[in-house]
Amino acid sequence: FTGAALNPARAFGPALASSHWANQGVYWVGPLAGGFLAGLIYDALYGKKQL
Repeated sequence: FTGAALNPARAFGPALASSHWANQGVYWVGPLAGGFLAGLIYDALYGKKQL
């Protein structure tokens, strides 16, 4: 619908060919920030339990 690529490497190729770098931060920072946030949430809910 919007033409967005979910894979950062897939977004990099067309940006390289067209020299359009305006939204590349979304494709590289977004997944890293989402993974970091998911790790924090997982750790808060399930982590650090004594055995």
